[in-house]
Amino acid sequence: MFSVMAVVGQASGALFYMLPLLPFFATTEVTPEILKISVFLGIGFVVPGLFLALKVVPNGPAHVPLATLDAQGQPIAVLSLTQQVKGVLSGLVNNKPFVLYVLAFMCLGIGGGMWGGLFFYLRGHLSAVGRGVCRAVAVGHGDGRGGDSGLV
Repeated sequence: MFSVMAVVGQASGALFYMLPLLPFFATTEVTPEILKISVFLGIGFVVPGLFLALKVVPNGPAHVPLATLDAQGQPIAVLSLTQQVKGVLSGLVNNKPFVLYVLAFMCLGIGGGMWGGLFFYLRGHLSAVGRGVCRAVAVGHGDGRGGDSGLV
């Protein structure tokens, strides 16, 4: 599941950078118009994905419901809200595959955010030097256009 999310995240990042290269935009810069369109495209993918998830994910409990009566027919004591929350949190913290997934996903998010922030900082604030670095990165990532990429 994590690898699918990573691939989709990388593909969507590439599509974001290719959006300004479409022929009906006046410039190849990332402008507020491009950001606005990317937000609408994101909403356009999230909403159908949400409906698809609601349609495909099975209904019903994911576990066997606990019995409410003991063997003698007496009601079992109900846990308080704090006991229930403690049980859920301990179940999450003690679930090693889940903790590893969350840590890997956090590293991916932090790395992507750092890369995006650095890229836009270099591109927007360091003038020719920053643009040169961004051009070198774009060429190094293999956009196939040679030295003068339209990405930067």
